Amino acid sequence: MPGAAAKPSIADLLPLEAAAAALGIGVSTLSLYVTQDAPVAVRGRRGRGGAALFDIDAVRAWIDQRKNAAPRSQVALTGGTRTETLQQLAIDVERIVDAVAWRRYRATPRDEQRRAAETLAAAGFETVLLLRERIEADAGELTPLNVGAVARLQQLRKIGRF
Repeated sequence: MPGAAAKPSIADLLPLEAAAAALGIGVSTLSLYVTQDAPVAVRGRRGRGGAALFDIDAVRAWIDQRKNAAPRSQVALTGGTRTETLQQLAIDVERIVDAVAWRRYRATPRDEQRRAAETLAAAGFETVLLLRERIEADAGELTPLNVGAVARLQQLRKIGRF
């Protein structure tokens, strides 16, 4: 196909630790980017030889694109009123708690995942509700709960009760 970018060869792809080092960022930062839909050339799997592989150029382009398009939360936290900033913070907290709960669930050994799922879901819900309560006390009002994040925490709860 003319004009299409060539796919990198498998030899050009790097595992998580090497990719993070090549990009000049931490492993945890690159892992966070993956949860935020950063490009992964080869999805990882558990076990020996199952590392995710990254195309450094694609990830770098993704990072640059995100930097050039300031996310709503960044705009609100730097340029909004105190109430708008607190409302955006509540939304961001829900998204972050959801991402962390699922990351910890995936990192849990398979034989312990069911037990961990319910604990992570409960901790996630409690964290979100307590922080929203505290933010609401300062802001006076809040936007509705992030339905997507709450639904994903409910999925964890169901896994734990299965």
